[in-house]
Amino acid sequence: MRQREICRKFPTLSYRQLDHWTSKGWVIANGAGTGNPRDWPATEVVILERMINLVDAGVKPEIAAKCARGDEGIWKKLFSAVDACTLGPSTDVGRYNRVDTELCH
Repeated sequence: MRQREICRKFPTLSYRQLDHWTSKGWVIANGAGTGNPRDWPATEVVILERMINLVDAGVKPEIAAKCARGDEGIWKKLFSAVDACTLGPSTDVGRYNRVDTELCH
């Protein structure tokens, strides 16, 4: 799928953001980039969709990339942060702040 098609499919994603995520290696495209067209395989489009949903929910892109690829350790931290946000601050305020800062914007 080409960049234009991806940005049409995911309106919250800009061309620049997609290029940045690709240059960071969070999503992998076929093609050289930098003046040459890139093409993202269907598997990467699925990863991209997961990333977009997580980023739109407030997760940092680098964490969202790991989650989208199934990093279980990151998922456990993320759910811990979600629980803390849902249930309110834990009694260990330092832990709550550390997890929140580490995972979310």
